Amino acid sequence: MAATAKILVIADVHGRVLAAELPTGVKAASEEKIPTARLLPLEGQRSISIQVPREVLKLGGPDLRRFFSEVQIRSTGEVQLPKIKVARMHKS
Repeated sequence: MAATAKILVIADVHGRVLAAELPTGVKAASEEKIPTARLLPLEGQRSISIQVPREVLKLGGPDLRRFFSEVQIRSTGEVQLPKIKVARMHKS
């Protein structure tokens, strides 16, 4: 089974993803005070935790936006993810 990552998304009443909170992997030392933020849904929106392929975390801005524009969340909470293939270009 492919590695997955758990992320938090905010979806509207039509099941479209409006925002996503991706894990940063940054850990602060216990003495450091680093500001934190959370996504909070507004009226008519809901917060949902979903599992996505770990490759999604490597996508850049336009590709990440394209991925989330194709995610469908049904009223039952069922999540339909688009199929992705991350290709790396190597310099010769």
